[in-house]
Amino acid sequence: MKHIINFFYTLFCCIGSLAMAEIVPVWSVDVAVPGEKVALYLVDTDIGEDLFMIQKRPTVSNAAMEIMQHYAGANPLDANRAAMEVYPLQIIPDAPGEVRLTGLEVKYNSGRTEVIEVPALPVVSQSAIRWSKKPVNFGVLWYTNIKDGYVHQPIKTAVKILLPGGVDTMGAPQMSAVDVKVGNFQPTLQGVLAMVHNQAMGTTTAYAKGQTWRTVDYTGTLTPFREGNSDVAGKVILEQRQGFF
Repeated sequence: MKHIINFFYTLFCCIGSLAMAEIVPVWSVDVAVPGEKVALYLVDTDIGEDLFMIQKRPTVSNAAMEIMQHYAGANPLDANRAAMEVYPLQIIPDAPGEVRLTGLEVKYNSGRTEVIEVPALPVVSQSAIRWSKKPVNFGVLWYTNIKDGYVHQPIKTAVKILLPGGVDTMGAPQMSAVDVKVGNFQPTLQGVLAMVHNQAMGTTTAYAKGQTWRTVDYTGTLTPFREGNSDVAGKVILEQRQGFF
């Protein structure tokens, strides 16, 4: 039940002005870097017998796009819930800026059509990644979706970790801060979408510094208690596989 609640919480956070739309577009990350494989999911949680298909290939700016195989059926976390449909699109940004999709139209089996408004995905330069060689080579990218914060107002914050082969994270980053309240950081994709993401995308990767890195994304909030700059630090436990296991 916790996973299901987290799944719908993720959807509701992404709906915003699209609350009246039946199909909800959800990005697999809050921020991307050029050369990273990310996904845009079109999610319909109450399909009944009326499945949908992408009517025509949408136009995408600043990225390459591939339409992946979609999932339609019972909720794999709770078969007693209404059927759902998830349509993934793989997106690979080309350069810093924003990825925008226009002309995304779907058609239902009943014949009705719907135009989906997709929020832009921010893409930042790879120069924003902080690299470390201890204990292994890995990178960390911090991102907030606004330039300026306000006292006592939570600021949505994303952390992207770039890992070499054979290395994994042991949970979300552990944060410590001065004059800042740290909200709960958790994987950006959860529940059903996380399951579909693993099936559709496999290992999510980004190409940087001449090699391919596996990317892991976490989302949380930071709430400043005073004006001015504040210090926030984080640490993550890394696990390196050795031998066959």
